[in-house]
Amino acid sequence: MITWQKISFDDAFSDITAKAFKIDQSEFLYSGKFPVVDQGQNFIAGYVDDEKLVWQDDLPVVIFGDHTRTLKYVDFPFVLGADGTKVLKPNKDILPLFAYYQLLSFDIPSAGYSRHFKFLKDFSFRYPPLPEQRRIADLLSRADRLRRLRRVGDTLSASLLQSVFLEMFGDPASNPKKWETVTLGEKLTFITSGSRGWAEYYTDKGDLFLRVQNVGANQLLLDDVAYVQPPDNAESRRTKVQPGDLLLSATADIGRTGVIPEIFPTAYINQHLFLLRLKDLNPTFVAGYFCTPNGKAQILRLDREGVKSGLNFDDAKGLTVFNPPLPEQEQFAAVVRRVESLRARAGESERQGEGLFQSLLAEVFG
Repeated sequence: MITWQKISFDDAFSDITAKAFKIDQSEFLYSGKFPVVDQGQNFIAGYVDDEKLVWQDDLPVVIFGDHTRTLKYVDFPFVLGADGTKVLKPNKDILPLFAYYQLLSFDIPSAGYSRHFKFLKDFSFRYPPLPEQRRIADLLSRADRLRRLRRVGDTLSASLLQSVFLEMFGDPASNPKKWETVTLGEKLTFITSGSRGWAEYYTDKGDLFLRVQNVGANQLLLDDVAYVQPPDNAESRRTKVQPGDLLLSATADIGRTGVIPEIFPTAYINQHLFLLRLKDLNPTFVAGYFCTPNGKAQILRLDREGVKSGLNFDDAKGLTVFNPPLPEQEQFAAVVRRVESLRARAGESERQGEGLFQSLLAEVFG
């Protein structure tokens, strides 16, 4: 019988985050030699070319998102991006890939946008001898590869939509089709940010409470949602979403977008999201505009990292966007809806792969 050792989290891992060189979003490149990793949905947030900034020691490591509870196994040189991202190095008796999969098995409670590292550190860590760790890591990596392959379609569809936008309307940097440009402020009927201090309203079920991790690239991401029982007051009415609302992340991973569809559960936004209601601009078109590299670059240039991180209302109102005829905007929105339909069909296959992987995690570490 194989014996497993049990030790504290602090004995299993060293927090070596302080060794990493962090850079601001304003310094990210859209292509380059070395990736910038953070705790956002896409994980690779940008690139740099300066080798002096790059972490190349102590690899592989595990990256933990203190705000988002994301975990990533990293075995390549990288630069650290987001505040709140932790870099963890297992001790010499623990295989890093085995450590990563065991951390994935932990059920870390959600604390909204609060920090989660303290919850992670409450867990103890168990491990068998190294040969058994290698066997388990190999088994789980094969199942993990299967589920990741089933997610490729989602990444490809996001790239496809960006290509469709550029083909239909051109690059925001050069505006080759000479569209009229307008500011969002000219087309707004309403703008607000979400509520602070709603921790007391969190519940296991109820209305959706949308956070930064619930918006992506012209997409709502609802695999990690929070629920609230909101108060019956003006604050909840102000922050309640409506069909057609454009959501824009204003802090943390700024510039992420999503549009509330016609049929959607009752939902509210937290303080890290802006809600914009537009007239004579299709919100899905606008979200698509800011998903292009040069569209998002306009937002990133406004970030006040180190002074007042994130965007304010004047920043959002001052953002410029193409204003082609509304039927052409709606044609792009129709393409997005068709792609979303395909994504939904692919989601069932993805859920099957995810179910297999989670079952294996529970069997090994449960």
